[in-house]
Amino acid sequence: MSQTTVNMAGLVGDVVTGLRAVLACPVEQYWRLEPPTVLTCFVQPNTEPGEKGRGIGSTWVSGFAIDVWLEVPWDDKVTTGASLSSAVETVKTWIAANRALVVDGSVDYVTRYDRIEYMFVTRPGAGKPVFAAKVPLIIEWPK
Repeated sequence: MSQTTVNMAGLVGDVVTGLRAVLACPVEQYWRLEPPTVLTCFVQPNTEPGEKGRGIGSTWVSGFAIDVWLEVPWDDKVTTGASLSSAVETVKTWIAANRALVVDGSVDYVTRYDRIEYMFVTRPGAGKPVFAAKVPLIIEWPK
């Protein structure tokens, strides 16, 4: 078997393309310093673990983690929080629909999400916080 390599930038780009097809909000590649003015999704690399063996031989594979951030300007309204929660559900549905992700046209990886965190975030110099959710997207070789 040959060595398997995956390009993180390509994975992030594929996730952005996929989420743009299902989310009704802007989807950006990489987080921005300026706070969003509307509900926005940011997709960025998180971790790329070292090589690990898969069976006997010279095949090496890696798992990847990509963070899908959803942020909405906070205005103290329940509907604003509900819009973020709805977007998180859409992301979870997209991940489930793409459980077996084909990478580079030949390698099957399994996608799943890890623990989702909700938080209020205020960027430096910003007057108001945003309500945010971080959905860790895990892409790994099936075990």
